[in-house]
Amino acid sequence: MESNEKNLEGLFRFLTDAGAGIMGSPLGVPTALHFGDPVAEHHAARTGPAVIDLSHLGSIRVGGGDRAAFLHRMVTSDVSAMMPGESRPSAFLTTKGKFVAVFDLICEEDSFVIVTPREDLDPLLADLTKYAILDDVAFTDESVARASIHLSGIEDVRQEDMPDHVLVRKNRTGEPGCDLHMPADRVVSFWKSLVEADTTPVGHMAHETLRIEAGIPRAGAELTGDIGPLEAGMPELVSLTKGCYRGQEVVAKMHYIGKPPKRIVGLGIDDADEDAPEDAAGALPAPGDPIMSDGKNVGRVTSAAYGPTLGRRVALGLVRARAIEEGAPVTCETARGILVMRFEETPFR
Repeated sequence: MESNEKNLEGLFRFLTDAGAGIMGSPLGVPTALHFGDPVAEHHAARTGPAVIDLSHLGSIRVGGGDRAAFLHRMVTSDVSAMMPGESRPSAFLTTKGKFVAVFDLICEEDSFVIVTPREDLDPLLADLTKYAILDDVAFTDESVARASIHLSGIEDVRQEDMPDHVLVRKNRTGEPGCDLHMPADRVVSFWKSLVEADTTPVGHMAHETLRIEAGIPRAGAELTGDIGPLEAGMPELVSLTKGCYRGQEVVAKMHYIGKPPKRIVGLGIDDADEDAPEDAAGALPAPGDPIMSDGKNVGRVTSAAYGPTLGRRVALGLVRARAIEEGAPVTCETARGILVMRFEETPFR
């Protein structure tokens, strides 16, 4: 355990030496915020290969003879047909169909691995353990033994070229990409090899502007405990044919009715209205700021950024379906004044 913790500390020290600003962040662990110029990193990732530190991810290994049957009953995706080497996005829900955790589920020869943000590990592990009373399953937290990075803008990476790494195709920036999971003691040397091959290191700040421009929800921002897969606009998390799992009835009803009561949407930010202070023209709403329509609260902002590729401000928000259907401009009450916002399709153009 101690040596693995030192491996992660070694990554943080290496990234600091490489020019990263690393400190506590909303992701819950020390994170490379930038490598000198977040805007330049953003543009580099839009036009070429980039690497992003994913130290905020943790992992749980699920073993035992009943592992596939147990997970199939618990999670939203179809586990029964998974073969070693396969991965798929999935989630674990409350009985009301809301997120406990969103994760990638990886099938290996003798176990499954759940990869999810570290902040979700404890509640997920507690719930899974509670339901595993009569099943032959075992859970092991391997977060300190494994490290993860994301490669963006690279399409020709193949699992067979990296036998010691686990590759999961993933869009985190709006560009083709993949997550790579590896033993923690190999991440520094692998990072160095990527940078030497002209792959641009991208910090958290640029990663946020990239994924917001692309309309990609993030755990802890859009993906929170008061919504589920369909409200998040992530039907790929759900199998509608596999049968029962916790929260299944709520998700199925929402699907067949065809209209979640609220959902994550894109919002373009206009100039401030005439009642706003002058400096509000460049303001960004903060997560949690209310979204208003005709004097009524119809939702909240979940993320916002100035998009360097777009040359303008955009946001993501959780908004009631009726307000989205009406399509009228909405306002956002921020600490710096009132902003006018309009609904837009994502990815933003």
